[in-house]
Amino acid sequence: MDAVLGDDHEIYHVEFQAQNHSMMHERMLDYYLGLVERYTDTKTSDGPTIRQYVLYVGSDRLNMKPYIVRDRFRFCYPMRSIKAFHYGWRNTLWGSGHPEDWILLLLTLPRYSEKPWLDVAVKIANLSEDRRENAETHALLLIACILRNIPRQIQEEIETMIKIDLNRSRIFRQVFDDGASLSRSTFLLDEIEHYIARNGLEFDQTKREDLADLEDEEIMDIFRHFMDASDKQGFLDTWSIGRRYP
Repeated sequence: MDAVLGDDHEIYHVEFQAQNHSMMHERMLDYYLGLVERYTDTKTSDGPTIRQYVLYVGSDRLNMKPYIVRDRFRFCYPMRSIKAFHYGWRNTLWGSGHPEDWILLLLTLPRYSEKPWLDVAVKIANLSEDRRENAETHALLLIACILRNIPRQIQEEIETMIKIDLNRSRIFRQVFDDGASLSRSTFLLDEIEHYIARNGLEFDQTKREDLADLEDEEIMDIFRHFMDASDKQGFLDTWSIGRRYP
């Protein structure tokens, strides 16, 4: 879970999502059940109210489903794009003394405009260099550029202005590590697709999409079992989300 805050009366769970995820509603239900299990009194069955939110920070249009309605079961939670907060937040964020708020302002912009990105870069470039957190601020600005698909020319201009020191940035090292994990998963998915195409196997499109939505470790586990399977077509026919392989 990205953020969990609260007390004995209320617990707030917030997920920050950079990409649309077709199974987000199921993930949120899993998180909810985990919070209920952890914070419910086993003797009285009482517990704090759990309030869940999804804040979408991606550049594409928000199209995730914030609910599950099935049979007599109902589960839902608020979901909003960070861009929806621009007009209510812009003056407060721009006037803040915290550089992270200036970057947050950029993420709320309803559409791309070159000037605010360069204005924020100038303010950040003028921060003193003797504080470690300033290296993290520089990294956050570049991450924001990537999230918003800023034109390469402007991104290079920003990089030149802020002169980021990658060795001092814990955040950038974490992003590189996560990116390496994502690259491995993408490579394994491509390998499965190539094997299917080379050998004339069949794999349902819905299952393809389900597989691509899985977490990195699950994809790696499935890849190993697929390559070890003596009947690979049989493996593809019986594979489904949630199945566990010995």
